[in-house]
Amino acid sequence: MSTGYRLLIACGVVALCLAAFGIWRIAQLPVQPTHPARARVVAIAPNEGHFHVDRNFVFVRNKTGFGQFSIVDSELHCRVGDEVTVQQQGVTLTRLPSTCREGR
Repeated sequence: MSTGYRLLIACGVVALCLAAFGIWRIAQLPVQPTHPARARVVAIAPNEGHFHVDRNFVFVRNKTGFGQFSIVDSELHCRVGDEVTVQQQGVTLTRLPSTCREGR
């Protein structure tokens, strides 16, 4: 083996070790607590699949997070630009049972 080849292998092993250490460190971070938040509906798109044609995807965003969820057409009672209540954990927004539904 040439010296250049050995150096390349050594650099690869070091890079893999650093990547593994970085992933391990991120995995050790505690999960942020969930809390209610307000978000704006930025888009509503139909589900273009064969099995759930009566569903829509709702995309929401606030200044610190974003998310999407699907909802049945008959339960969808929000429009693009509406501000809705969601659940936030870190930068991920998920819907609450009352999000975009009647009687919210």
